[in-house]
Amino acid sequence: STSILMINVLVSEFFARKEEHEFFAAIETWALLGLNWTQFVKNAQIPKQ
Repeated sequence: STSILMINVLVSEFFARKEEHEFFAAIETWALLGLNWTQFVKNAQIPKQ
């Protein structure tokens, strides 16, 4: 579900961009957030019920 949200935001940024560098800045920002979220989920010790 998080990856779907990230894809939606990137597509929105692509079509709403004013200049090309704005889109690439958005990709860099969302890539960092995605990598951090992936690491969090991977390393989280959530007990199963």
